[in-house]
Amino acid sequence: MARAWLPWILAGTLLASCTAPASIGRPGSQTTMAVENDSLGLQDGNYTNALLFSFLSPPLERAGELGLLERLAEGALRGLGALPASARRSSSTFAHLIFTPEDLTAKNPPPDAHPYAGIVAVDLSRIAVDPDSMAAVTLRLGFVGPALDTESIQKAFHRNFGATRPRGWKHEIPNEPILNLSVERTDRFARSRVGGLEWDWTADLGVGLGTYFTGARAGTTLRVGDTIPRDFGRGDVRSGFLATPVLEAPRAHRDATYAFLDLVGYGVARSLPVDGAFFSESRSAERRAGVVAGTLGLAVSRGSTQLTFSFTILSDTYAAQDQLGEYGAISLTLVP
Repeated sequence: MARAWLPWILAGTLLASCTAPASIGRPGSQTTMAVENDSLGLQDGNYTNALLFSFLSPPLERAGELGLLERLAEGALRGLGALPASARRSSSTFAHLIFTPEDLTAKNPPPDAHPYAGIVAVDLSRIAVDPDSMAAVTLRLGFVGPALDTESIQKAFHRNFGATRPRGWKHEIPNEPILNLSVERTDRFARSRVGGLEWDWTADLGVGLGTYFTGARAGTTLRVGDTIPRDFGRGDVRSGFLATPVLEAPRAHRDATYAFLDLVGYGVARSLPVDGAFFSESRSAERRAGVVAGTLGLAVSRGSTQLTFSFTILSDTYAAQDQLGEYGAISLTLVP
């Protein structure tokens, strides 16, 4: 059992080493805590849970020589169209994700069922932000497998809340590391006020490559409310893209409440939770090459705090899927 803590300790050490303690709590920095869970939706199975903690730095000072990784990230941002004058920020995110079959009672799930998987990931992002555009490069380092002891975590949660006891964890995806790289760009194409309401429209494109997710995403978001901040307010931890929202610094007397509709399409060449292990044999399901997700949500900002509620519906991610993918999310973001 002691070995189960090793990947967690390594992930925590990596996250701590990439987060500047002096920046936490500084004006312009941002801390986000979020949970995504299918119990907040209408079913249990497939994408079951994600818990994340994320830190976003204030705008970075550009002094001295850049290291190798910083130069590579900067080259990728320039390739995405980021201007030299754009504000640069860095993000560090810790995430724990759980995936299960739809039938939790089966001790030996059918071969075409969604595999059991427990995943710990640390996402390191370099971001370029302008008022109406954002570009991001994200490196995901992580681990999947029984060494995380996700079985015990889920069973304890289900026991305490009277949910179905999962019985097939001995067939989970085996131990292996995760390495993934993603790049993405978001642009704000319209922003206006009609009567007493503001609205804006953004669209994004992204590409991922690695052992966790290989494929592309294209999405669009419409926001409507009394005040629309000039920011980029959603993340995508499930697919390995930028996991944290990039929020506007709080302004005096600029509280905001808005609803949003987010539509995303994915072209999937590989997805670890469905395809299984990359380096060895494991349970897997027949992956769908195209997946569509729709999210409806509400964001409430008061001073330096934003609370967001959302509900997402996913099309089938694998061939034998019977239930529509559904999950709810709650996130809290603090911007000193």
